[in-house]
Amino acid sequence: MANDIEAPQGLALVTGANRGIGKETAAQLGAAGYHVLVGARDAVAGEQAAKELRDRGIAALPLTLSVNDAESVAAAAHAVRTRFGRLESLSVTRRCWRTCTGRSVGAAISHCRW
Repeated sequence: MANDIEAPQGLALVTGANRGIGKETAAQLGAAGYHVLVGARDAVAGEQAAKELRDRGIAALPLTLSVNDAESVAAAAHAVRTRFGRLESLSVTRRCWRTCTGRSVGAAISHCRW
């Protein structure tokens, strides 16, 4: 298990983080000390948003993810579990918001999807 994230608050995944409320949520979590995974359906948009956050001094990486696609959610959970082994916060910004802590990545994503 590779754990290359060193952030005071840990690792946060924000869906829809390439624009609007999701992007602002990612920025605020980053400013609060989280390393942010920028969840976006479009990989190019996710990378651009992550770059903009990094340019503001926020630790951010893109993660291609569509919360409406079970395969995409499973792939994102696998990627996070494999690379980081944990997830301290999950913010689902498409019509809902919930933070999940103290759970495995798969359980956190499953718990926060409805």
